[in-house]
Amino acid sequence: MPTIDQLTDETAEVVIATATGSPAETAAALMHAWRARNPATASAELRALAERTDDPEHRRHALAYA
Repeated sequence: MPTIDQLTDETAEVVIATATGSPAETAAALMHAWRARNPATASAELRALAERTDDPEHRRHALAYA
């Protein structure tokens, strides 16, 4: 299992998929770290992911952190 630091280099899709399957505290830490690593693009990437995903949990997580 990759660490949060390793996941900050991943795409929004990978981060959201990982966050969705993680405990709430871990998911929040991952999302905050990923957003901090990608401040210029994080919101737009998460909104775009929410629009194109068919998975309601992925959409929920993406919109929560967009």
